[in-house]
Amino acid sequence: MGWSDGFEITKAMVNDLLMKEARRLKREGKTNYKVNAMLRSLKALFNYGIKVYDLNHNPCNLDFYPIDVSLKYIPPDKDITAVKDICTLSQKRLIEFVDETGCRIMEAVRFKKSDIDSDLITLWTRKSRNSNLAPRRIQKPNCYCGSFPYTTLPRFLERKVTKLEQKTWSWHNLRHRRASIWATKGMTVFEIMHRLGHNNMSTTMKYLQLLGYNRF
Repeated sequence: MGWSDGFEITKAMVNDLLMKEARRLKREGKTNYKVNAMLRSLKALFNYGIKVYDLNHNPCNLDFYPIDVSLKYIPPDKDITAVKDICTLSQKRLIEFVDETGCRIMEAVRFKKSDIDSDLITLWTRKSRNSNLAPRRIQKPNCYCGSFPYTTLPRFLERKVTKLEQKTWSWHNLRHRRASIWATKGMTVFEIMHRLGHNNMSTTMKYLQLLGYNRF
């Protein structure tokens, strides 16, 4: 890419910069997320230069760096049962509702009996902090379906998992667990996407790629 002073930034120079950062992160035991963030920023910068200043190419058209991703933890049946055994009835019902529907915890908190329509239920969620609530209709679970006595995020689950000295898991791990169960039963990605309330299939594909299917 030419500049007025004759200096040119090449792919080799960009790659050398990224490699140095990747080696530094590896020494610190970190992944390449930061390297890829740098590459995205550099690509955007040079694409802007091409558009505004009529530069002739982007030296940052490089492949992203591989990132090691750990499988998401799925709590086994025995751990879920042990937690439910020390819960109140309303706490137990909430755990079962989240586990069977795969819903977000705040979707369960918002749920009311009026959201039941024959064999379907409606879940309500916000896609972003200030957005309006959006409905999603899914099959009615076999567990208790009614209002829960919470208005904010319930914190009892984490405390009980800690008390039992289990490997850490939370409401969102139950969501992963349900997605795993659906996947192993042969449910299509499109249906899993709908049940989880994802906006697009690529999110669901990434979601499933992080899961193991042999712990229940």
